[in-house]
Amino acid sequence: MTATASTLLQLRGVRKHFGGVKALDGVDFELRAGEIHALLGENGAGKSTLIKVLGGIHLPDSGEIFLDGSPAHIRSVSDANRMGVRIIHQELALAPNLTVAENIYLGREPCRFALLDRGRMNRDAVGLVRELRLSEIHDVTAVVSRLSVARQQLVEIARALSSQARILVLDEPTSSLSEAETESLFATLRRLRAQGVGIIYISHRLEEILRLADRVTVLRDGHSIGTQRVGAINQRELVRWMVGRDIAQHYARAAHRPGGVALEVCGLRNGRVQGVSFTLRYGEILSFAGLVGAGLLHRTRFGQHLYAMGGNREAARFTGIPLARIEITVYVICSLLAGVAGMISAAQLYSAEPASGEGFELNAIAAVVVGGTSFTGGVGTMYGTLIGAVIIGILDKGLNQAGVHFSIQYIVKGLVILAAVYVDVQRRNRHR
Repeated sequence: MTATASTLLQLRGVRKHFGGVKALDGVDFELRAGEIHALLGENGAGKSTLIKVLGGIHLPDSGEIFLDGSPAHIRSVSDANRMGVRIIHQELALAPNLTVAENIYLGREPCRFALLDRGRMNRDAVGLVRELRLSEIHDVTAVVSRLSVARQQLVEIARALSSQARILVLDEPTSSLSEAETESLFATLRRLRAQGVGIIYISHRLEEILRLADRVTVLRDGHSIGTQRVGAINQRELVRWMVGRDIAQHYARAAHRPGGVALEVCGLRNGRVQGVSFTLRYGEILSFAGLVGAGLLHRTRFGQHLYAMGGNREAARFTGIPLARIEITVYVICSLLAGVAGMISAAQLYSAEPASGEGFELNAIAAVVVGGTSFTGGVGTMYGTLIGAVIIGILDKGLNQAGVHFSIQYIVKGLVILAAVYVDVQRRNRHR
């Protein structure tokens, strides 16, 4: 790897073993000033180990680190901080009981006559926030525990840059942020890039990397697989680098010919199903697919009790409906469905993140209302909700592809909800 004139950081041939496990095996990495460089890889690829080596948490077994072209010996976190390397971990390292200003200058508090000079610290914090244009931090005297996760991340960024950090490392920074908060963070990172800060951005979300980063480096099994400009690589190629095979081969299946008919059902009818027909052959797996709840709520006692609880809880209790048992059952069903949705999401993103659904509340509300469920209460249908979800999904993708700002997207979705509510009110008036 050859350094360029703007090279800020270089790692050459970095190796790190933990017992018999090779966490890093000759990894090379380069970061330029004024660049957002994404570091990508599956779990266990070596990303966290590489960052901990850079941050002085782990000592490398071999390899070299260069800052501004000169050898750097980072043997502790203090060494890394002194050299301008600051890491913002996924679990934020803030003191929740201290104020914004106190967290920014934690360990470097200004004093006067051996006493903490809070006035100066608050003034310096206000000046720093203004200089960095972190407008989301409104009050530097606010206790950090009362801030949102997004604003706490900005406090971490402010603390890093207050100590003249030139290299900022962010590890999965959007894992617990909403869409709006993510856009705000991206705007901040772009401003820092324009100021010459080198940023290493770690994320499993390929869409974010393609939107934000200038270059991307992929690690796999502790090895450097490649580095490429974001504009010269697509998502499919990134996945191939990460997993070592083409994505089309991820679900490859061998050809299989089923045998003769083992079971055949024609026109099956009873109180719950109408006109069901299917054939099962020897040597095959037959799946039954359908909307969960499509025959459950309207056609079962459980469904009627559930509707009764939603309509008037006290009335349902007075009629002897076991409210607690039904609630527990509903929670179990919802948990199972959420688990299935999580597995589908993990299969698509090659990553499981507990907060990946945050920020989709408005989409869910819009899908249900557009699907025909009254905003003022009432019985909806699973089919209607599915149609509403498809409509909102198409609208969402279209707005994103068109590059519409996220605030305008919220306004458009809000207008869609208002239009659906208006149609519902008119329909109700006609039926009176």
